[in-house]
Amino acid sequence: MKIVNTTPHSVVIYDSTKTEVLFTYPSRKDDQLRARQTDMVDMGTVNEDVPLVAYPKFDSVTIPEHLRETEGLIVSSIIAPLLVGYEGMVLVPASGPEHAVRDGEGSIIGVTALYLYSGIESIA
Repeated sequence: MKIVNTTPHSVVIYDSTKTEVLFTYPSRKDDQLRARQTDMVDMGTVNEDVPLVAYPKFDSVTIPEHLRETEGLIVSSIIAPLLVGYEGMVLVPASGPEHAVRDGEGSIIGVTALYLYSGIESIA
């Protein structure tokens, strides 16, 4: 099955024990999807030092021709709802507490599953 990672970083899939790497989906610059977002709106500061901005709105993503025929795309949770008209599976790294694999400093280094955002009819 042809699955393409469209995020700006590799997506590493671990086994359910979170110890063994099962598969790595590499990131390639030519495959990355970017969403257009509205301008950031300055909302002031928090604790007088931390900038506070309005949550951005994203309005569209253009899927390059070479990705339109793939069976599935790994995308970020921001990109997933914008892929209107894509007929393959839309997959998002499952980075919630149950599926995230973290290093000793707490940074996510992989996941044990992918969320199926859309395209379930493609699996049957």
